Amino acid sequence: MTITLKQRAYAGLAFMAAGLIPVLIVGSILRPLPSSFGYFDYAAWFIAAPLLVSGINGALFGGGILEPTVVKRAWLAILRGMLVSVVSFVCVCVISAWDVYTNEYTNFSQTLSLSLIVGFMVVGWQLTIVGMAVGWLLYKLRRPMQGQGNPS
Repeated sequence: MTITLKQRAYAGLAFMAAGLIPVLIVGSILRPLPSSFGYFDYAAWFIAAPLLVSGINGALFGGGILEPTVVKRAWLAILRGMLVSVVSFVCVCVISAWDVYTNEYTNFSQTLSLSLIVGFMVVGWQLTIVGMAVGWLLYKLRRPMQGQGNPS
């Protein structure tokens, strides 16, 4: 059976909502803002972009958790949730490294590697735990959602 748009939307929203946890942690680390950094830029790069990326990756890769023919065991759902969180983190690091490369620094690979290393130390472990938890929760919640089908 194929993964429906409704399943992808639920998974995307679940991963986006769970993405608020690391976003709020990073936001608390980065306070106070430097005077040269505007509030709109802060909201766009540190709140909206990571949530959008996690929602898109959750819809693309996490939608299969809600389909019983795709993910049959809880540990596969946990691994898929971890995949979503790691892919989202790498995407956000690439986007931010590209922005820094085009505006301030001259070496993209050094900026990206520094972003990945420091990011994994600061929030990477939290992202993995949150992604695994969301994968497991979606797996556990798919049974009540299946019962809400069309009455026959």
